[in-house]
Amino acid sequence: MPSSSRESEPDLYFRGDAVPHGRDSFALPPGGHVTTDTYFGAFPAMLWRDHAASTRVRLSLETSGPGRVEVRVTDSAGQIHTVADTQVTTGPLNLDVEIGDFQWLWFEATAGPDTITVSAPRWSVEGAPRRAGQLALCVTTFDRVDDCARLLSDIAADEALMASVEQVFVVDQGTQDVRTGSGFPSASELLGERLTVIRQPNLGGSGGYSRGMLEALRTDARHAVLIDDDVVLEPESISRMSSFAAHAVDTTMVGAHMLDLRRPSLLHSWGERVDRDRAWWGPVQPELSPLDVAAATPGRRPELSRSLDVDFNGWWLCLIPLDLIRRVGLSLPFFIKWDDAEFGLRAADHGTRTVTLPGAALWHVPWTSKDNGLDWQVYYHVRNRLVVALLHGGRPLRVLAELAAQDANHLVCMQYGSVAVRQLALTDLLTGPHHLVDTIAVRRRDVLEILTRFGQAVVPGALETVRKGTTGIARGSALSVLLNQLVGRPPVTPPPVVAAADGKWHTLGRLDSAALETASGTGHFALRRSRRRALVMALRSLRLYLRLAVRWPALRRAYSHRAPALASAATWHRIFGSAGPTGGSPEVR
Repeated sequence: MPSSSRESEPDLYFRGDAVPHGRDSFALPPGGHVTTDTYFGAFPAMLWRDHAASTRVRLSLETSGPGRVEVRVTDSAGQIHTVADTQVTTGPLNLDVEIGDFQWLWFEATAGPDTITVSAPRWSVEGAPRRAGQLALCVTTFDRVDDCARLLSDIAADEALMASVEQVFVVDQGTQDVRTGSGFPSASELLGERLTVIRQPNLGGSGGYSRGMLEALRTDARHAVLIDDDVVLEPESISRMSSFAAHAVDTTMVGAHMLDLRRPSLLHSWGERVDRDRAWWGPVQPELSPLDVAAATPGRRPELSRSLDVDFNGWWLCLIPLDLIRRVGLSLPFFIKWDDAEFGLRAADHGTRTVTLPGAALWHVPWTSKDNGLDWQVYYHVRNRLVVALLHGGRPLRVLAELAAQDANHLVCMQYGSVAVRQLALTDLLTGPHHLVDTIAVRRRDVLEILTRFGQAVVPGALETVRKGTTGIARGSALSVLLNQLVGRPPVTPPPVVAAADGKWHTLGRLDSAALETASGTGHFALRRSRRRALVMALRSLRLYLRLAVRWPALRRAYSHRAPALASAATWHRIFGSAGPTGGSPEVR
């Protein structure tokens, strides 16, 4: 059943007439019906069969009152079958189901002439866990003091989860001390000595999670669980991930899904893959990205009954066995972007698979509300994509051609700051792998300075309050866009307002100035065309891509040779030691 904070999303947990009584009990009125053919309610039997060698699953629950309980399944074609149907009165009920080629299981309950209460429903598999152990939770935070405090409170309040938690590490890289959050004192009191707060300079997600992994290696925990700070957690998710990892035949990374914090039933992706030729990540099944999982349930969407292999899971919530970290190392010093994907590819090269577990999820702000191609993050998108291409078999001509096309798009769209930052990424890559360590603590600042110098810093304030402009600029043809790159037109005052969704080449390419709304709607980019600057930058980009193409084999050898050392504990200890005065000993509580 949903927690009190998620009562507005009951369809993710159950559908029907159930009246929740706490998290593991509900009542049905006379004649009422409920199904758990839902995102959090259905059991992904195919993953337990394929990765844990489970052959039988048991549904256990208790009832009070007369009624009927059915177990339904889907096969590999998505067809629904009823495999158990029993009348109940009052007392415990155990129903065993042979998994066979079934993909999903769920149960449905119907009340008789009186109210029935169903309590403590559980799915369980035969056999003892193969690698049971405690968890070390690793949270990385940056100026999200209230969000982080709420997250810690949610963790501490879940007794079942806390029974398996040995330590909670909070790596605070922000300018505000996380301990100043309004809810932190109460969360700290609940977690007690199991909470450790570590203050260090901002080294991005890579630095925060690597610090958490290092601290986890000092404990007796079996698994590290990486958790983002600006999320709303379903704590049961971590318990499910831990149970799956404990029963898996082989050492397995287990990840969770990401739901949209603004549209809570919208799933970001069913799983992630990497096209190694292109060095580009994307959804493992595009038609399931995004997906409204309140409506698209296993019983309603046959494609959910297909077995899908993933290459990695985002580090918004991901369980990593500590034995794997000891074998393959920590994150590469990427700062942000691609660190989770590269780690998943590296683990796969060492024989460890990743499973994204349906029914394990949290809520996070979607990527669509961020300007990854226009703000400082673009540096890390480009630089780290190229490093992954060098390490994991990217085809140079294809990767470089795509990046060059993106540069051209930015030039057409008057986004000269983005191109300057992308050129810095190429230049850094050409200097060799040592730059990853040398620049991790300073490059974000450098990138922000470049964007400011090129006039591509965000102007705060919603466009409606900043300036009334002209919206709905018509799309132009490729020819009209090309002509506008060659022949100027009189400037428009004030510059027309362009919505973030319309900020593409076919719109911006026809303008010589624009106020481009940010994805979040809280500001805008002031863009102005300079044909001379565009030509100079295009020629410089061309030279850089030609240099990369020529030097690709040598760079691949250099980065591949240094990668194990760059991801090592020794390198990260050196980074933490040189990052600044707050990079030293952990501060407890």
